[in-house]
Amino acid sequence: MKTEPNKKFKILRLTILSICYLGIMIFIIGFNNSDDEKPNCGCESETIDTVPSDYFPEVPIEEQKSGLIFYKRAENVDNIFDDEHNGKYNNYFWILRGAEGCYNCKHHFIVCNKDFLGSEFDFLKNVNDSIPVSFSGDLKYLCVEPFATPADYSYAEIKLNSIEQQ
Repeated sequence: MKTEPNKKFKILRLTILSICYLGIMIFIIGFNNSDDEKPNCGCESETIDTVPSDYFPEVPIEEQKSGLIFYKRAENVDNIFDDEHNGKYNNYFWILRGAEGCYNCKHHFIVCNKDFLGSEFDFLKNVNDSIPVSFSGDLKYLCVEPFATPADYSYAEIKLNSIEQQ
């Protein structure tokens, strides 16, 4: 008769331990499955390169950091980009950088942290113009489907670290 209560006690204790173990596992899995994963494109994604870049040591740093900033509106058509993406990045600030000695080399950087600019460049929203700037930042993949471009063109989002009018 003594074995009957001990057996019930052991089963009860095993059930309580199992429930506690299950609760702890759910708690741990919940923390490991957090939403802290970075997106694969856009301003908060991993950096794919920087301006200036260590990949181009032959290009002087000042040249890598120079470009023209403008505000892209629908009427500012980029024949390669807009044909594929229906103006997805219209109404954004863009920085265009060429390369000395390469007439066709064009690097297009779309500013993803526009608040960093403050109001200094807001006048560009009302004019069809650009101004020379010196800038640096982290390059990110665009949030668009891959598309074909000439080999000497590039497009990326940029999270600016610095910018000043030249």
